[in-house]
Amino acid sequence: MNHYTGSVPDNRRRKPDWRDNAACRAADIHPDTMFPDSDKDRIDDARTICWKCPVRLVCLRDAINTGDNQWGMRGGLLPEERRAVKKELNRRHKAAEAQQTGAPAKATAPPRTSYPSLRNLFDAHTKRIIHGHLAWTGPERPSFKGRSYKPKQIAFILDRGRPPVGRVLTTCSLSGCVMPSHIADDSERMPRTGTAKAAA
Repeated sequence: MNHYTGSVPDNRRRKPDWRDNAACRAADIHPDTMFPDSDKDRIDDARTICWKCPVRLVCLRDAINTGDNQWGMRGGLLPEERRAVKKELNRRHKAAEAQQTGAPAKATAPPRTSYPSLRNLFDAHTKRIIHGHLAWTGPERPSFKGRSYKPKQIAFILDRGRPPVGRVLTTCSLSGCVMPSHIADDSERMPRTGTAKAAA
């Protein structure tokens, strides 16, 4: 079914912009390709086009900013994935606003629960979002046995079996991803420096 909305309009109707460089505008790609519905093979084909696109992130940002989150593949994400990203961005924006004004942030996390292990805590607050990426859905600084952690620190400890050295940063294209194979601490990113201190 064709749900083409004209999100990449014809050049004759507008001035040249980032859309001119979109991979999905290639002559050999039919517009329906970018509207794969729920067919897994077609979804993979559309993602492949997006991942190679030089304006993928611009396209994704445009889709999220304009609310184009109903149909088709944009920036490598399906509509439900774009809606999840938008929801997370809104949550972070509200939390930042609350912090600036001093007002208490509205609770979005489930009631505090005691977890028997760090692994249980991590599993309870993560969900797969797209091809191997993992999103954190819990509190920004979860606590376990009286200690506060950042989600990426938990992922690192569970995967590496040791505390991280310095900062733990995402190494993939999704900044909030907590998939252990998509993160690295200072010692893994700069193995020869030896100057980073262990994370508190």
